[in-house]
Amino acid sequence: MSVKVGFGASKITPGLGVFMAGYFHERRATAVHDDLYARAMLFDDGETIAGILCCDLICLHSTEVKKIRGLISEKTGIKGENIMVCATHTHTGPQTRSFRIPEGGEATLEWLDRFPEMAVEAVIRAKNDLEPCTIAYGISYEDRIAFNRRYKMKDGTVQTNPGYKNPDIIEPAGPIDPEVGILSFTDQAGKLKALYVNYSCHLDCVGGTEISADYFGHMARRLQERLDDKPFVIYTNGACGDVNHINTSSPYHHQSHEHSRWMGETLAG
Repeated sequence: MSVKVGFGASKITPGLGVFMAGYFHERRATAVHDDLYARAMLFDDGETIAGILCCDLICLHSTEVKKIRGLISEKTGIKGENIMVCATHTHTGPQTRSFRIPEGGEATLEWLDRFPEMAVEAVIRAKNDLEPCTIAYGISYEDRIAFNRRYKMKDGTVQTNPGYKNPDIIEPAGPIDPEVGILSFTDQAGKLKALYVNYSCHLDCVGGTEISADYFGHMARRLQERLDDKPFVIYTNGACGDVNHINTSSPYHHQSHEHSRWMGETLAG
């Protein structure tokens, strides 16, 4: 069966001063370290077009998903329900749940109102990019950068993030998922058109008040720098609820742009 595949991206970076998501205290964006994007991947078998729209955000409320799918149907003719709308779960992006935006959050609400239009532009570009491709898959293994954040303790409890070098830790209370799933897409001229990567780890390696796509942004940039064809890169996060970057056996606090870069480059490798 011949399948056409298309890819597209659109910038969704908010302005400075927006409230940021991911923590239990208020933060406002003071700078943009790297831009946030919506990325779309579409498949067309000649009868149906379906795909994924993944955004560099912590999460998406059903209200915004409904708006996005409505706009997709209106602007592209693709059935909105055929597009899985998801987020990478970066903790250094804007607040996306209107009911969590504090008083004085007009800039955040304004961005949230414009966001569906910005995100759908990626789907429009992906539809215009559809062409026959050869699809291949691969599986790699990476267990050095992710850790289960829940631990069995000596007092019989289970604690989340119990702290670096905590002497009361016995062992992790659950697993990680070290599988790196990869799809590659090669066009008819033999050019590597795109890569789709899936891995399971929280995107919370930076902290602070700078907007960032976290380790995925670094991974995408490194792959495009190091591969001659400079492929489009799209990433989705796996089941990462209890999986993050914190190695409790280390004496060092690993939360910085440098640690995010190291994780992204490790995955790129």
